[in-house]
Amino acid sequence: MSKKIIVTNAKNDFCKFVKYKARIVKIYNEASNHYSEKEITDIDDYSDPQHCMTFTMKGITGGIYVEKLLGQLDIAVISFAGIDKTQRSNGYLRDLINFATIYLKKENSKLCVVQLNDFDEKGIWQHLGFNVEEIMHTNGTIALINVDIFNS
Repeated sequence: MSKKIIVTNAKNDFCKFVKYKARIVKIYNEASNHYSEKEITDIDDYSDPQHCMTFTMKGITGGIYVEKLLGQLDIAVISFAGIDKTQRSNGYLRDLINFATIYLKKENSKLCVVQLNDFDEKGIWQHLGFNVEEIMHTNGTIALINVDIFNS
């Protein structure tokens, strides 16, 4: 990994967090013909902002947005991921996930779930290890779980 990774926590720097999350969600929205998530959020949209963070990479447009599960803070979920299409296929998503996994482990949390909408491409996530178990949520989203990390 040659590029610096930036972690932005919603509680510590909400303005920067909103900027990075909006960029990630915008890339996600552009890739989806079926769904559009609200890009700009307000602090009131978060019940516990200290457990919401973005992982971005210097010089790369996009990143991952991660939330710890309320009531189960030892589990972290990738809620959105987006890398600019001109910068894909360079391993940046894998680098961000690997960094976030180590970072969250130091906070006694496991990054072992990715949340998808039913039309999202599962292949990239399966390639990254999130393929062992699939759970359908009541809101129509799918959670892919990396059981190896979950059980570690």
